[in-house]
Amino acid sequence: MKKFLFVSVIFLFTSICVAGGGLTYSLAENQKPENTYSFNLAGGSSFHIIVAKNRDSRDYDVIPFFADSSGNVIKMTQTSVADKPNFTAAHIYNGAITAISQGKGELLVIDYNIMNGSINNKKVEGFDVAVATFFDDNRTLILHEAPKGDDLVLQIIKNGSEITTLPVPLDKETATEYNGMLRMGSDVINTQEYVKNGSLKSTRVYFEDDSIIITNDDKVNHTTKALIIDSKTGKARLTQYEVYKENYKQLSSFINGNRLFAMNSDKKALTINILAIANGEKQASFSLKEDLDKYMGGKDIDKYLKKIHKSDMKPTLTVNRFGNNYSLRVDAVDINTYYYYDWWFFHNFMWQQQMMMQQQQQMMQNHIRNMNIYRGPSPDSYNVPYFVLPAEEDLSFTIPLDGDLKLMEQGSDSDTDYLYVDKQKMTSQFVENKSIKNFSACFGTEAMSYIYMDKKSDVFTIDRIDY
Repeated sequence: MKKFLFVSVIFLFTSICVAGGGLTYSLAENQKPENTYSFNLAGGSSFHIIVAKNRDSRDYDVIPFFADSSGNVIKMTQTSVADKPNFTAAHIYNGAITAISQGKGELLVIDYNIMNGSINNKKVEGFDVAVATFFDDNRTLILHEAPKGDDLVLQIIKNGSEITTLPVPLDKETATEYNGMLRMGSDVINTQEYVKNGSLKSTRVYFEDDSIIITNDDKVNHTTKALIIDSKTGKARLTQYEVYKENYKQLSSFINGNRLFAMNSDKKALTINILAIANGEKQASFSLKEDLDKYMGGKDIDKYLKKIHKSDMKPTLTVNRFGNNYSLRVDAVDINTYYYYDWWFFHNFMWQQQMMMQQQQQMMQNHIRNMNIYRGPSPDSYNVPYFVLPAEEDLSFTIPLDGDLKLMEQGSDSDTDYLYVDKQKMTSQFVENKSIKNFSACFGTEAMSYIYMDKKSDVFTIDRIDY
């Protein structure tokens, strides 16, 4: 196993900023750009990293930038590592930015002091591929499988000096169920943003009220299984929820507010059941034909149900919050063109690699269509982010519920806690610009913050676009 080699700091802390106008930066002649990363931080600030190969030392230079909520950008202290880092999370804790790189067999944790520019780093060994990574204002949580055996491990990282490693033991039955749930892959659902359509995968991972919850929908047996891991104790429990007693063609579920929202549907009916995560108690139930038709904007129910259950379509249910209330979003997507991606992790791919893999994915889809066989998505073959093509018809409608799960007036949920951001539209000017590369972005509550390099001048720009 290669070891990280930390080299002495090259630059002193540099305060280069342009008030609200971003920053431009040029690499040294001996530095070759490899990748960029962008992360949201608390209070509307952001953090950006350039990784460059040093031609002289053969190490990788890590060049960080901090952008405050007004758009002022500060270049922070540069450091170097022997192995190419893969940053997957960043947060602020005790006046320092903590950035985390996930490598083979180990984690690299780097603390950047905002005030004095000092750097501290920590290496955590015994790390395997992450099942899920979550980060909030002052910590990062990484769930991964133990290097040996069937157990899981939860790393809770505040900074390099405060790392909690929690074993998550699984008994034989739970381990078997867990392996079955993850067999076809999973998507991590970021509920710290507006979720429009969510994932089409049967297995999803949430972070809810200090618990990591792995759910798996089984439409054949009309059940949803959940592996619930307490992030304070590491204790895991497996629960199965009966979401409906009758047989439906489709099942789509979502976790929010310690509740499981399950939508069962076919060409004749659509029902939403809401169950308590703690004990599986059914707390509310709604039928499209009996309770929800008033939210459909005049759509014909029978025609609507037939449309969303065509062979190429998949009904989706997501749940967003507005205060203590819930906004349930019912929609349907074309399984040939839709892939859920969480922009939380999207910036971790090199821009050129993203475009290449997306082109390969589209070629594969076209090939499958020409063969006239099953045309559903193949996320296990190409687990890459994918932009959603515009829908021919808007099939969505929202259902507002109060904290007691009572129906509210239509339009009550017009102001959700998180603003919906059309990320494809926001990034199109960068995607379509062939003169730039090494682009990454993150989406805060008020602005998209980004970094990219101009191919002609080799100059990096760090800036933001307000919504």
